[in-house]
Amino acid sequence: GLEGFGGNQVSLAIDRDGNPIVAWDYLIDFDPRNNEGNIHILRWNRRAWTEIGEGSATRPGLISTGAGLYPSLAVAPDGSVVVAWLDRSSGDRQVYVKRWDGHAWRELGIGSASDGGVSDGRLTMPRSRGPSLAIGRDGVPWVAWEDISSGRSQIYIRRYSGPPLLSPADFDRDGDVDLADLMTLQSCVTGPGEPLADDPACHEADLDFDRDVDLADLVAFQAHFTGAR
Repeated sequence: GLEGFGGNQVSLAIDRDGNPIVAWDYLIDFDPRNNEGNIHILRWNRRAWTEIGEGSATRPGLISTGAGLYPSLAVAPDGSVVVAWLDRSSGDRQVYVKRWDGHAWRELGIGSASDGGVSDGRLTMPRSRGPSLAIGRDGVPWVAWEDISSGRSQIYIRRYSGPPLLSPADFDRDGDVDLADLMTLQSCVTGPGEPLADDPACHEADLDFDRDVDLADLVAFQAHFTGAR
């Protein structure tokens, strides 16, 4: 399988091209009651399983604390990947969320993967469950979780309501996908199977994560194109 040992919880999503993306918690200890783990993610690009960002499936994965469990994965209509998990790095279990924006794994709004996270409250260990993540047709993520800190099970739901999310193809991060971004893509074209140029921008232009920039990436780019705003 993808991991020789140590996996506890797995979450699967399918991207816009029909390729699977899988997230799991890689346990440092076999018993999740005794220890926490790292959140790992891989994407199938029709050739091989590849990381989404350097180190997404090797220690420490998406987090550096070794305090994550129970990932939940979803893919937005624009192709961006979002993952939620339970994290104990603040001292209590909290719901954390990160999004791959084509450049890096980032918080989904200020504080979504630090301190109190999305849950912003104490979750009693070890019986808490969740989270469960979903993304609407409008691209807005929703997350639900169980909180039993009051002594009884309660279900909470939150919805992202922050600034508009940047597209993975918005290479200059100016809030649109236009000709300037197309020029970046064109400057990085290698052709099928040819290695990427040694330029961080070209790694971002590899929109299908197959380690080259070719016609498939141009097709993916067209799906994101908005024109100048």
